[in-house]
Amino acid sequence: MARKRSKGPSVSGDFRRIYNRYPSWIHDTSNARVLDRYRQDKGLAEGAPVDKKIMANLANLKSLLRKKERDTGGTKLVTTKPGVRGAQRLDLLEELIDDAMGLAKTIDREGLSKVLSHLRAARNTVVMQGG
Repeated sequence: MARKRSKGPSVSGDFRRIYNRYPSWIHDTSNARVLDRYRQDKGLAEGAPVDKKIMANLANLKSLLRKKERDTGGTKLVTTKPGVRGAQRLDLLEELIDDAMGLAKTIDREGLSKVLSHLRAARNTVVMQGG
């Protein structure tokens, strides 16, 4: 049986509109401004709690938009390309680790604390390797 489509816009669509209006927010390490704008658009009280599913949706969309902005896709990110030097690949690896940390934090900061500490150590190693 097919699911009934909702009449309103999707959560992802709401966040896309916000990022289209404020494209520089894609690079923010915090989602506070986006969430404040989302609450304002939805008529929620300032500082109102946001469901974990909505937070995960935001993190996934932000990751996709960053990936699209880099104008590469999927597995091509990890493969060696002509003209891409070691330092550039290390910078890319650092970005990907940062994205993974951001996603882990939005999913469950306490429950994934070991994962976050391993990701932090990996990022620090990549930074030290790059000089």
